[in-house]
Amino acid sequence: MSGILTLGGKILAQHDTITNKLTISDSVQFPAGHIIQTKLNHFTSASTADYVEIDNSGGVTSNPDNLNSTQNRLFNLNNRVIVEIMRVSITIRDASNDLLVFCSAGADNGIQSSNGGFGFIVGVPHDGNSGEAYDLSNYPNYVSSDMPSYPPDWSAHFGIKGSSGCLSAGQTDVKLYAFAYSEGNRQLFEVRRAEMTVMEVQT
Repeated sequence: MSGILTLGGKILAQHDTITNKLTISDSVQFPAGHIIQTKLNHFTSASTADYVEIDNSGGVTSNPDNLNSTQNRLFNLNNRVIVEIMRVSITIRDASNDLLVFCSAGADNGIQSSNGGFGFIVGVPHDGNSGEAYDLSNYPNYVSSDMPSYPPDWSAHFGIKGSSGCLSAGQTDVKLYAFAYSEGNRQLFEVRRAEMTVMEVQT
């Protein structure tokens, strides 16, 4: 038999006779530190034609999503061509909660410049800044011509505290970007796979 469990006028849980499952209401607040939702996505190319290419012909700057930092982070934009690789959509329940982001990626050989580099950026927009970005290293893989012909796999994780004011409740697209940096010679960066997991943590 289906039913609803209430306490203090609030719905705590509902039972579905079709699925025979008990669903906890969104109005229930878990103790601090609990992961209350997890969202994930991945990008994998089926062939070289499907690689995401980030091509900097030399000294070019391109930042179509206006990525920047309002948190006093060192964030270099000059001579970087920035391209979105993938995104994870999450509906943040409460802006005071924390957010955890885990991501990894792999690349093909591309073209390695003698005065260039390449790397990744994560963008987490909020009401105060649609281009809030987290650059997880300053000048990675520079100079890229000294790197192996096939770049090493990349992975990173970081957290955003709700108390920072850099999260907003509601639907949010957390985006993974790649960039090709060049001071003059062509730098071509080809991303062939990427994964990202986003978790909301009760505070």
